[in-house]
Amino acid sequence: MADVPETAQRPKRVLISYAQESDDHRARIRKLADQLRAHGIDAMIDQYEPHPPEGWPLWMERQIEHADFVLVVCTEIYRQRADGTEQPGRGLGVAWEADLIREELYRSAHRNERFIPVVFDAGHQRVIMKKLADATFYVLNEHELDATSNDNGYVKLYRHLTGQPLVVKPELGRPIKLDAINAPVAASLVEFATQTPSQPTSNTTAPKPASMGTVLVTEATADMKPFADDFTRFLRESGFDVLVQPTYSIERDVRSELGQAIEQAKLVVQVLGPVPFAKSVFLKPTRVEQWIADKATNNRTTPLRLLSWRSPTTNVSLIADDDYAQLVESVTTCDPELFKKTMLDRLATLTAKEPASGRTLFVHYHSTDLASAKALVSQAEAVAEDELSEELEVFRIDESRDAAVAIGDDPVHGLLVVYGQCDDKWVEEHAKTLKKVSNAANLKYKLGKPPGAIVKANVERPPLRRVPGDWDEFAATEPQKLEHFVATVCGKEVQS
Repeated sequence: MADVPETAQRPKRVLISYAQESDDHRARIRKLADQLRAHGIDAMIDQYEPHPPEGWPLWMERQIEHADFVLVVCTEIYRQRADGTEQPGRGLGVAWEADLIREELYRSAHRNERFIPVVFDAGHQRVIMKKLADATFYVLNEHELDATSNDNGYVKLYRHLTGQPLVVKPELGRPIKLDAINAPVAASLVEFATQTPSQPTSNTTAPKPASMGTVLVTEATADMKPFADDFTRFLRESGFDVLVQPTYSIERDVRSELGQAIEQAKLVVQVLGPVPFAKSVFLKPTRVEQWIADKATNNRTTPLRLLSWRSPTTNVSLIADDDYAQLVESVTTCDPELFKKTMLDRLATLTAKEPASGRTLFVHYHSTDLASAKALVSQAEAVAEDELSEELEVFRIDESRDAAVAIGDDPVHGLLVVYGQCDDKWVEEHAKTLKKVSNAANLKYKLGKPPGAIVKANVERPPLRRVPGDWDEFAATEPQKLEHFVATVCGKEVQS
């Protein structure tokens, strides 16, 4: 099992709710919490904080509120205390926690996304508290808390907590174009490219972001097609228009339409597998794969326009056709995810622009937080001008504007999202969108990912439960943190 990158996102917060029924049971719970923490899960139990200054009821309420998940360790005693059938005066902690769980399930219309029942004995399914009886439960063995195997309850639970399912639903591929037997000529390459699933079929008035350029992904054989489709989706999501070569045919001369597409594209991506296309009478003795490579690199000012990829599992020695084997062997192999980065790096080299002088900061907010956003903009501009002597252009974006349109072709040096009257979900969704749009915009200028921060404008609100990876979070009442953030945006440092 590969390690999850430490910088990918903040650790998941998990609270373990259980009954204090014996020393052995407490030790079992502590062992589970210790193991989760060793595997990057921010697990919390009462044993880690035996004397909370705010008292147990408030401590537990806050732990449940801020946890991404709550593991409910179900036993007969836990069920009795949760259902109120235990002896009066005993197990008040579990009864309180169970009430908090039921209250949150009630508020969420019984949609359970956080509370996970676990048992240490498969026969204990019957003791799961009633409100969680229909939830997926996990059977753990305290002696097999191993995340490197797919055959125990712990790793299944760990996959749930970290969002790493054992089976991932494949993305939809693009339709295969089949020519009618009496069709005089196939549709042109550019026309076919507009019929891919990623483009809407209904009329829409939403503005389309400016394209960062056109990429041609040439047709791949059936065994390599899933990779080609994955690269196509990734490029489109990154802001590029993608032309897709129609199904190859040895009975039709594709040189004209394919040649035009190659000339139109800033980058030509070629996916090669162990099986070549059949030779066409129109291209003999050259293969179509070699013809594409020659066309993309000949008579051009830069040979960087061609980027070829082959799977690391391709064994060149098993390819029977010598000329195709030679072509495949000349292609560098790498992991598909690394190749995606390689494509963006190559496109950044081919499309890079010189950014204008000065720095840009985008402040995103809900219209209910207009006053807070204006105050934040004023503070940021004052810091840049008075403290840093730096030219900083600050733009405000509310929920009525499309972030991609608002940012357009401008480089992004910093992002702020106001957390005031709007809810957590609004902040999380818009922060995610801003990250995606700004990263795509900065590719044009060979700039890296801009720093981002959530600014809590309402001091009464609790901290955001899910802060985007690599982002900061601070309150509007912390001017020193704002100064440090603005200094980072301006490429300077603030003296402490």
